[in-house]
Amino acid sequence: MVSATLRTPRASGGTRSLRGSRLRSTFVAPLRTALVNYIPAALTFVVCLLAWEFGVWAFHVPLYLLPPPSLVVAYIAGNQTLFIASTLETVRLILEGFAISILLGIPLGVLLARSRLFARTVYPLLVASQTFPKLAVGPLFVVWFGFGPMPKLLLAFLVAFFPIMIDATTGLRSVRPETLMLARSMGLGRMRTFFRIQLPQALPSIFAGLRIGSTLSVLGVLVAEFLGAAGGLGYLVITATGSLNTVLLFSALVIIAVVGLVLYGAVALIEHLAIGSWYPGQAQATDG
Repeated sequence: MVSATLRTPRASGGTRSLRGSRLRSTFVAPLRTALVNYIPAALTFVVCLLAWEFGVWAFHVPLYLLPPPSLVVAYIAGNQTLFIASTLETVRLILEGFAISILLGIPLGVLLARSRLFARTVYPLLVASQTFPKLAVGPLFVVWFGFGPMPKLLLAFLVAFFPIMIDATTGLRSVRPETLMLARSMGLGRMRTFFRIQLPQALPSIFAGLRIGSTLSVLGVLVAEFLGAAGGLGYLVITATGSLNTVLLFSALVIIAVVGLVLYGAVALIEHLAIGSWYPGQAQATDG
């Protein structure tokens, strides 16, 4: 009884230690590695900002041509209400358009990979839809649906869904035939083979498409806001351009860049949590 009583705290302590090591390997270690890998890029970015700041003052560049970063930051801080409202409106449309692209792009990729008839009949039409410039379709969406959110969502979907669909199809088709034959010989049905073998092996390609689609969804919403909107970051860009307010223009562009980076980073984080612990290529990519 005494020995059993003494062993219990050790066992529980070992469990806590195991959980702590798993937590560190899942979150802390990748975060530390990412910070180390991005230090050179961060230093380069800081150097560029300093060169920009001092170059404007040293060469007496007019502020209406190129405002310094300090003035842009001060302008954003002094107009927080305007930028917060515009950012929230644009981010909402970006997330909705990106979600629609995922909900339609991945199933279409699955159908293209699993059905030859669907690939022969629908795939050429999907490719043809990407051959014309999206700016030519944007005004048509505005005529059809007005200046509400629908044109922005449609344009964001039209721009972002194609790489998601293509990468999902490529990932599902990249599974070796020998692996599928082995799964069938072991008695796995089509659905079990898909969810246990094909889908896990296709996740790296799917997330590659999601990372590309996340940036393109930002582009799609902004282009739609350029064509016609009463709010949002794209509307601020058009307003600043029309009034030659360069400080407002740079402020909106900075916030747009931050939104794109945050969305891309969120997709990359989800990718690491989903496949980073078992996919060697992901681990190597994280290590630089």
